[in-house]
Amino acid sequence: MKRLLPSFAVLALALTACEQGGESVDREANDESEKQELNAQASAKGLSTEKVERLYSQATEFYQKGKFPQAKAVMTQAYAAFEQLPNKDEANRVNFLRELCKTSFQLREDKKAMEYANQILTHAKTDEDKAFAHSQLGSIRRRQGEHEQALEHHEKALELRLEDLGEAHPEVGGIYHDVGITWFEQGEYDRAISYHEQALSIWLNALDPKDPRIASAYHGTGIAYGKKGDHGKAIANYREALAIWEQSLDSKHPDLATAYNNLGVAQDGMAQHEEAIASHKKALSIRLSILGPTDPDVAASYSNLGSAYVGANEFDQALVQHKKALAICLQSLGSDHPSVAAIYNNIGGIHSQNGEPGKALDHYRKCLAIELKSLGPEHPDVATTYNNLGAMHIGKKEYAEAVDCYLKCLAIEQKSLGPEHLDVAITHQLIGSIHAAKGDKESAIASLLQAKTIRMKKLGPQHPLTKSALEDIRKLSP
Repeated sequence: MKRLLPSFAVLALALTACEQGGESVDREANDESEKQELNAQASAKGLSTEKVERLYSQATEFYQKGKFPQAKAVMTQAYAAFEQLPNKDEANRVNFLRELCKTSFQLREDKKAMEYANQILTHAKTDEDKAFAHSQLGSIRRRQGEHEQALEHHEKALELRLEDLGEAHPEVGGIYHDVGITWFEQGEYDRAISYHEQALSIWLNALDPKDPRIASAYHGTGIAYGKKGDHGKAIANYREALAIWEQSLDSKHPDLATAYNNLGVAQDGMAQHEEAIASHKKALSIRLSILGPTDPDVAASYSNLGSAYVGANEFDQALVQHKKALAICLQSLGSDHPSVAAIYNNIGGIHSQNGEPGKALDHYRKCLAIELKSLGPEHPDVATTYNNLGAMHIGKKEYAEAVDCYLKCLAIEQKSLGPEHLDVAITHQLIGSIHAAKGDKESAIASLLQAKTIRMKKLGPQHPLTKSALEDIRKLSP
């Protein structure tokens, strides 16, 4: 199954959920932000200092509950009113800018968040405010895929806070946490775990044990372990995160949905399918209540719930969930989005397991067409789809078409994984088995020898997979 996740939580530490919607979403968000500013300016005239303070408090309450659009609207009004006060404290100005920067980031308004962060650097009187701005700029650059620049900003923030606060301060832990996310997004999972665990160590010693930041460190560590395939450690960390967030966050907070979602993925990876179904249902319920029925994150929950139903062999329910996900993604993301391709792939897999190779081929071909257009011909997901197409052709005894698909899969794997990767060995063996079924012993042995050579080097002669390749060769040898 191809998944539409996992995603980071969106707590105040500048974590972000998976990106969906592209530039059009950012453009629409920025247009809406400009409207909010104009409306705020119009309604802010004549407000007293006390009224401004009340608006500021109301906005921060919205933020803590994860109600970011409301937080942004009220804080924008409060800041517009602050600008019209006769006597303005520059320290208070920076406080407004910090809140606006955080909230804009959570709303994925990167352009506005960057503007606020740079204004903070202009007006900052303390190293604390400068470090905050650099941390935010680092998180924005990370989300834009500019990881080197992101690390530079985080290192500046770390230098400022280490000098002022020392190694054991909670703010230093926050910067370690952000660096961990940056390494994660570059595929450096061990480095990510190391930084998250440094943050966790600091926070466990310095904070209340129910502080949401501790949960964020557990959650980040869990995601990295999940990407390494260590689902047991991922589950343990997600449960620690949820134990804290369930007590400290609103029951409909988006971070809870993200954590339940990622817990469900890990449980599915451990073949704990009933538990995974329960976790995905919790994530889906929260997302429906706060995002509405047409949001891409809701589609991700439907899709992941469908994958869990597949693991539980409840194929009819799985198909229902994936079709719901498909309808949302087609509406909100467009017909050429990779998430649409992933859902076509998953529906194809269900039809395959239901013994419907014709329907499976149809969906795999739709998936392939989108992936070739949106991801390019050398993307690893394209290799997976060629593999799935090949399997369907084998089932229909269309051996020439199957070999063609597996050879295309093999070419991508050799380039993206290297010629000696164990997945390459699997594809060599599949091609060999097809040649054997066709009666072409010479070609079959040639492919099986490739598989055997890789496995001998990577696994040794006594490994079952190596022995399997040797046995297949022996059966075909004269």
